[in-house]
Amino acid sequence: MTTTVHLAEDDESDHDAPIQGDHFTARFSGHVEADGVDPNEPDHRIDGADLDTALTWARERSPRVQVLVGSEDLYSAGEEPLPDLPPLPADLVLERHLAPWDTSRARTESDPPVAWHARVELVPPGYDGGLDLDARLHDLDAWGAVVRRAAAGWPGATVSDEEMRTYLDDAHATRRRGRDGFWGFGTSSAQAFVVTGSVDAASTAAQAEDQVRKLLADLDGWDVTIDVEPAGAD
Repeated sequence: MTTTVHLAEDDESDHDAPIQGDHFTARFSGHVEADGVDPNEPDHRIDGADLDTALTWARERSPRVQVLVGSEDLYSAGEEPLPDLPPLPADLVLERHLAPWDTSRARTESDPPVAWHARVELVPPGYDGGLDLDARLHDLDAWGAVVRRAAAGWPGATVSDEEMRTYLDDAHATRRRGRDGFWGFGTSSAQAFVVTGSVDAASTAAQAEDQVRKLLADLDGWDVTIDVEPAGAD
C-alpha cells in the first residue's frame, strides 16, 4: 500500500489587515492519503501547524511527503523523492503574505499608474432572489435597459444579462420539475447583470474602483460589486 502525506499552506481572507485580501499564512494543514485510510480521523490529519511541525508529523507517517507552498509551488519533502517534484528547499523561510491574486492591493498611491480590468456585478433594487419567477423574467429587459444606459459613458464596456437570465431559466426548470420551493436548486450563475471594461490609469485598486463608480451613472438602489485587477495580471 502506497502512503503519501499531502501538506498545503493555509490561506484566509483578512479584512482587518493593513492590506485587506486573501493571505497565505505560513502555516500548514494536511492529511494522509492511502487506501483504507480516513483522512478526517485525527491521527491522519493536521491543521494550522508551522512548517517544521507539519513536516515532522508528515515524515513520521510516510517517506512520501508532498508540500504545496502558496498556490502553485509543489515540493517533495520526504525520504522518498516524488517524481517530477523538486525537493523542498532546506533554507525556505515563509512569512504571512498576500495571495498572488490580491497583490495589486499592495500598490500605493506613489506607484506609477497602470491600466486595470474591471468586472462589475449589478443586482437590481428590490430583487428577491428570483422567487417571483414570472415577474423576474418580465423585468429582465427593463433592468437591462437601465444597466446599458448606466454603462453608456464607459468607453469599450460590455453589458451582459447572460448570468442573470441563466439563473432564472435554471430556476424555472426546477419549478417545472415539480419541486416545492427551491430546496435542492443549484446554479453556478450569478444573480446579477455583469459589466466588464477597463480604466486607463490608476495607481491603486481603490482608485480604479472609484473610476469605475464614476463611469457607471444612475444606479441608485442597485447593489454594485466591483472587482479590479491590473491589465496583464495572470
